Amino acid sequence: MEIVANRPAGSLSAADRHRPKVYFAPVLEGATLVRERFRAPILSPEPAPRLVLVHGPAGTGKTTTLAQWARSTAWDAPPTIWVSMHDDDHGRIHFWTRVITTVQESRVAAGDSHFARFDTTVLAQFGMRSTLVRLFSSLANRIIVVIDDFHLIDEAAIDDDVITLLESTSSVTFVLASRARSPLDSTQTAARIPMTVVDATSFAFTLNETHELLELHRGSEPVATASSIFEQTGGWPLATRALALTHGNGHSPALVRSVRDGHARFVSDYIGTLLARLNEDARHLLLVTSVCAEFSLSFAASIGSLPRTRTAAAIRQLKSLGVTTKRPTPQGTVFAHHPYMREALKRTAEEELDDEQLAEIRRQYSSYVEPGRPDQALSILCVLGDLDAANAVLTRNYPILTSVHAARTAAVLRDIPAVQLAAYPILLSALWIHAHSNPAVPLAWLDGWFDLLNTAVHSRVSDESALPFTESAVLTGLYRLMGQSDDAVRMADIVSAQLANPATPAIPDARNSLPMIHAVLALTRLFAGDYANAERHYVLCATDAQAKGLPLDAVRGLNGQALATAISGDVASARIRIAEAESFDALADWDDHFGRINLRIARAWVAIDAFDSDAALREITALRHHERAAETWPFIALAEARALLYSHCARTAESALDAAISRHETRPEPIAAMRASLTAMRATLALYQGDVRRARTILHGADLNHPELELARARVSLLAGNSKAALMSAARTLQHTREHRHGAHRMRLEAMLITAVAELRLGLQRKSEETTRHAFSSLVELQLATPLAKIPRSDLELLIANARIDTADPAIAALLRVPDLFASVGPNEELSETELRVLMKIAAEKTTEKTARSLFISPNTVKHHLKSIYRKLGAGSRQEAFDIAVTRGLIDGASVTR
Repeated sequence: MEIVANRPAGSLSAADRHRPKVYFAPVLEGATLVRERFRAPILSPEPAPRLVLVHGPAGTGKTTTLAQWARSTAWDAPPTIWVSMHDDDHGRIHFWTRVITTVQESRVAAGDSHFARFDTTVLAQFGMRSTLVRLFSSLANRIIVVIDDFHLIDEAAIDDDVITLLESTSSVTFVLASRARSPLDSTQTAARIPMTVVDATSFAFTLNETHELLELHRGSEPVATASSIFEQTGGWPLATRALALTHGNGHSPALVRSVRDGHARFVSDYIGTLLARLNEDARHLLLVTSVCAEFSLSFAASIGSLPRTRTAAAIRQLKSLGVTTKRPTPQGTVFAHHPYMREALKRTAEEELDDEQLAEIRRQYSSYVEPGRPDQALSILCVLGDLDAANAVLTRNYPILTSVHAARTAAVLRDIPAVQLAAYPILLSALWIHAHSNPAVPLAWLDGWFDLLNTAVHSRVSDESALPFTESAVLTGLYRLMGQSDDAVRMADIVSAQLANPATPAIPDARNSLPMIHAVLALTRLFAGDYANAERHYVLCATDAQAKGLPLDAVRGLNGQALATAISGDVASARIRIAEAESFDALADWDDHFGRINLRIARAWVAIDAFDSDAALREITALRHHERAAETWPFIALAEARALLYSHCARTAESALDAAISRHETRPEPIAAMRASLTAMRATLALYQGDVRRARTILHGADLNHPELELARARVSLLAGNSKAALMSAARTLQHTREHRHGAHRMRLEAMLITAVAELRLGLQRKSEETTRHAFSSLVELQLATPLAKIPRSDLELLIANARIDTADPAIAALLRVPDLFASVGPNEELSETELRVLMKIAAEKTTEKTARSLFISPNTVKHHLKSIYRKLGAGSRQEAFDIAVTRGLIDGASVTR
């Protein structure tokens, strides 16, 4: 499949009259294997791609495959013009001059057209991009332009020109073949233009293609022979073809023999020949850089101990031989070795360089890659046994190494003996955090390693306040994950004091970890219900990260602010924070990062507050089985229960909550505040099913000093008709939120509404009016409606009437569009003490007459009370009234002798 020539400029030859209209494509000499699967990206059904990117190193068959495609396309396909780039075409003017001139020489443009008459010497005199758009738009018919060796182009403006052309006119399709991945291969480009990407791995021969190639050159051959070739070469086109052409002319018998001996031997011989052709600088550079996965000009000069100019010349020679490829990045151009030769190159370097040289190159390489690939830097240093440097890398990059790269971090650390890890609490904590997120890891293992970590930290200092704040922050997070509430809050207080104290010694390696430390403190405060301080630490996380140029941590801070405000009930602020975080798209490729998880939870809570349960459940579904979401599972479980409560029913919500709790039974319990939140939600869901008795049972023995449990008790008392008890519980909730739960808007406002209902039932209309007005004012300001849904509809209507709330106000009207959670519970008016006695006696005595004699009242009076009881309980019979009263906890069924 040798390329012998490009067809000369001009029209089609007579021999080409009945072939596809292809201009200047390379002519392939000898038999070639046409691989049909490479035609699909170009000739796919409508809408056909407007941009096709083909990239792969030298020797992978890009040019051969594209030339085959060009000559096998259908006759009715658009004309195809082939443009081969040269080293002097890298500039923008040179590039477009060559493209335009080639299209003109193909004569696909009419002789008198604007395109045919265009003078390329004036390209630089006018707005080039607008000129290109007008020029290509003037073509009467669509054309396909294949640009080979597009990797020679190094001007970003050319990429922008291509995108603008494709967006502005439908007259051209570009096929760009390159040795390196083009910057055009991005999600941004794909969002704007229909495109297809064919990469290097696609060019490898399949087993069937290997067999077809073998038969093409050697006649009928058994599949076993093709299978042997395929296993030896891995499908690498260069090696596969060398073995298939054993009896061909002009091929080195030694090369063919080496392929027969195996792919590794083939590559080794290939590299041996290559090294002999290189000058001294290029040979030295090839060996020292082969230890690295990628390198830049400055880094290669550093490890190669060569002047920059000589390093650049050596890289150019390697590139011209197809050994290296280049890739432009925002930080500059980086180079990488041919992927099929990388391992063999590394083995050659390890044979020629001593261990000390190799270790120093790898150590320098870890510093080079750390800004973009800290996981790779950590791996290199751990393999070298340099745990001091590894600890420093983890300290600098803790957030991303324990989230996005958690699995690789844990895999590297697991190979280090525990006795060595014990001296590095930061390394040990990363291993523990990954194990905590894995349900398969036994709880006993977590306990044992946590004790080891705790001992390792405290063995060095007697006073916790003297700990380095990085280790204090790690302990804070681990105490929280272990459910040790008091210890977590205590350590959070210590770290906060350390950060606020100007005398605290600076830790250079912790500079980039300060945003992470604030995030750890924020989440600990959030779990403890201290929403105001949680938001404060997330603000510090974002601002500090932005100042240090750490976009991932900046987004983590913004997403955390959204989460804290959403859970606290400040819906208006949460919506603003979510919009800010979504506009900052640095997390686009890092869905595993903790910050992205927080954003999803925040969006779910805000959607619930808008009663958009479908949107909330979509976010929750994406998180339910997410490994990184295990740390915040209580917030996710509570959000799911609330979403199902508003969209389905309390029973469905309760089942989902129980399932979530069950899934995490093998993990340490959450801290006390979150356990209280989950208990309060279980009791509330029982209440919304009309089961007051079960709600009371769930709350029995719970810590009523916790405000959410106290608020749940207020809900139960209100529905059971005990207004005085409801008023007392609501008052204790309000007191606690004022003194300890700063920013707990959701709890505070529901407690105020329960207070207002209880006051109204007790005849305190003036106080109820004042409380109601104050509550509605805050609800409007925060755009928070869900507390209103937790008040029985009849009571809510009485509150609005008593306080003379203007329901015509759009802001008020929007809040009042809430579901009636009590629709299936029935009326909830209080039973008087006399009615309760009548109900108890009627259950025991069975008849009206006996009940009347027992209570010393007339039978008609008993009947009157029964009517009132039926109405208040929504019952249709004595037995039903009794059952409802027992279920709601109004009477003790066991004390009734029946």
